[in-house]
Amino acid sequence: MDKLEVTVQTTMASLILIIVPFFLCLYVVVINQLRIKNAFRTITAYKIMIAIGLFDCIQLCVHLCSAVVEVIYLCGVYDAVTIKSSIPIKILGAFLSAAWYPMILARLTLALDQLLTIVFPNVKESAFSLANVQVLQLTPLVNYEYHPKLLVWSFDQQSRLGFTLERIDTVLSAIFVVSSLHFYLIIIVSTIKKVLLLNGFQVLVVVYWSMTSLFGSFEDVVENMISNLMWVTWNFINPVIYISFNRALRKHVVDYYRDMLRKQPFSLSSGKLGHSGTDVLPPKQWDVKDTVGSECFVPLFWRLWHFHADNPPLC
Repeated sequence: MDKLEVTVQTTMASLILIIVPFFLCLYVVVINQLRIKNAFRTITAYKIMIAIGLFDCIQLCVHLCSAVVEVIYLCGVYDAVTIKSSIPIKILGAFLSAAWYPMILARLTLALDQLLTIVFPNVKESAFSLANVQVLQLTPLVNYEYHPKLLVWSFDQQSRLGFTLERIDTVLSAIFVVSSLHFYLIIIVSTIKKVLLLNGFQVLVVVYWSMTSLFGSFEDVVENMISNLMWVTWNFINPVIYISFNRALRKHVVDYYRDMLRKQPFSLSSGKLGHSGTDVLPPKQWDVKDTVGSECFVPLFWRLWHFHADNPPLC
C-alpha cells in the first residue's frame, strides 16, 4: 500500500476511535434530557432536534464500525476486495443510508423552522403544527459498498437500482444542502450575533458538500478523509452547540453528570468505597419518573460503575 494512503487511513481511524465514543455518549445524554423535560419536548424545534440526534447517533455508530474496518484492513486481516461487498458492509450501509436521508431532511426542516420563527413567526405556527410534523424515512433495497482503500461509502454500481440511487443521492444531497445554506444565510443575516457562531459550521459543511457533491471525484484519499471527518463532526457537533447556547439544557446536562458522579462508589481522595473523606452532601434521591426516563439510557459502563453504589438506578 502507498505510504500516504496508510498514513491517511490510520489518521482517520484513530481520530474516529478516540473522539466519537465521547461525543456519542454526550449526545445520548443530551437527547435524553430533551426527551424527558417538559420544557423541551413540547416545542417543535426540540422534537426535530431529537429526531436529528437519533439519526446522527446511528451514523456515528456506523462511523465507529468503519474505523474498525479500516483497522482490520490495515492489519491485513482482509483485503479491500473482500471488505468492499461483504454482508456486514451491506448491513452497515443500509443503516447509514436509512439514517442519512431523514437526517438531511430533518436538518432542512429545522433550518426552515428557525427561519420561520425569526422571519415569519405567524406562518411557523401553522406550518409546524403537531399534525404536520412527520419524520421521513428512506430505506432503499440496494447493495452498499465500502472502499477501505479510498475511505468511501457508495451504492453498488453494478445494479441498475444502485446506479440510479447514486445519481439521485448526488442530486438530492446538493438540493438539500443548498436549500439549507439559503435558509441559514437568511438566519445569520437576521440574527448576526450568537447565531453566527451557532450556524457557522453548518454553513461551512453545506458549502463544502455542495461543491464536492457536484464536482468531487472521490478518487483522492486525502479529500475523502477530510470529507469523512467533516461528516463525523457534523454528526456529533449538535450536542456541543445545544449545551453551549441553551442555558436550561446545559444546566440539566451538568446536573445529570453531577448526580452521576456523586453516586460513584469509589472516591479517589479516600481510596474507599462510598463517599470521600471530605464533607459531601449525600446523593440526591432520584424521583421515580426521572429515574425511569433518564437512567435507562445510561451506557453500560456507567451501569457497571454504579453496581455497588448506595443508590443504584431503578431500571
